[in-house]
Amino acid sequence: MPYLPRAQALRVAFTFLLTLLGAVGGARADLVTGVWDPAYGGVFPNLGWRGSAVFSIPGSCLAQPDGNVANLAPCSNGAMTVLSAQVQFYLTTDPLQTTIETLNFSGASMAVNSIDIASHALEGLDSGYSGFIASSVAEAGRFFSLNFDLDGAKLIWGYSVADNAADNENAGKVSATKGVMTFTAVPEPASLALVAGALLAAGLATRRGRR
Repeated sequence: MPYLPRAQALRVAFTFLLTLLGAVGGARADLVTGVWDPAYGGVFPNLGWRGSAVFSIPGSCLAQPDGNVANLAPCSNGAMTVLSAQVQFYLTTDPLQTTIETLNFSGASMAVNSIDIASHALEGLDSGYSGFIASSVAEAGRFFSLNFDLDGAKLIWGYSVADNAADNENAGKVSATKGVMTFTAVPEPASLALVAGALLAAGLATRRGRR
């Protein structure tokens, strides 16, 4: 069986690659990451609280028209969840913004109420409050609870784990600056396999073209 000339093999390989990459680009993952990096402000003026979270959002919900989608909607049926969330404290006066403490919040304690969708992408997420976590940072020295609303992330401080998050927010203990989140979809393993297969096919075609 004759092999393709090198130039033709490359054209075939890269056409195949672009076709598969196009398919990957159209795929929607159920996992979405969100990151933010504000200063706390208010009672902790020199405290920065960059954070990240991983959300599980059904692809069928991301496919909905622009607007708000409740977690109890048919596309989700309660499947929207916060898988994990983390906050790293640093001093805004530190040019290197070195992490001085990391707080890991339980996603299971943050029930998702709804999400905002724009162009089939996550634009905002509303959740309940996490449980309080103690902080040993001298600049803070409090217990903190994390919450997401459709405008961003919020960090609320209290004096003890028994404090009520809603009361803390009403008392002005919520972070003065919301953490505006940047969302990124995480590719599905099947999508990554398509890319790997396309790259392998391109390599084989090129190798055959050289023979």
